[in-house]
Amino acid sequence: MKKVFCFGVFDGIHDGHREMLKEARSLGDYLIVALTQDHVVEQLKKKRSRNTLAERIKSLAETGLADEVVAGDQAIQSWQVLQSYQPDIIALGYDQLRLLDALGQAIRNFSFSLQIVVLKPHKPEELHSSLLFPSKD
Repeated sequence: MKKVFCFGVFDGIHDGHREMLKEARSLGDYLIVALTQDHVVEQLKKKRSRNTLAERIKSLAETGLADEVVAGDQAIQSWQVLQSYQPDIIALGYDQLRLLDALGQAIRNFSFSLQIVVLKPHKPEELHSSLLFPSKD
């Protein structure tokens, strides 16, 4: 069984997310999505998510787009969730470039091998969370 893994906040699921997850699913047999912890969202984006981690997990699970929806790591770049699931493929969104760089360095030290695939954008000028759900700051 080929396991595919995705990372994200998924704070309000939109068609861009749906297309990304469908494309990720097509890369393997089992799709696991790790959602970013609330405090990590604040560290990375300098703002809170609109929905809590529990709400985001429930919302994404209810879509049926992933076989498994889990909480991401408690610490940035600890990679514990990856060590636990040992996926064959990590599918990243086109805008996850910082994550791509960090993973590129980290996978050299993993005890298992995996492939990183950057997924194509789906209408990024219309369907990006920052456009659909602008910050209230």
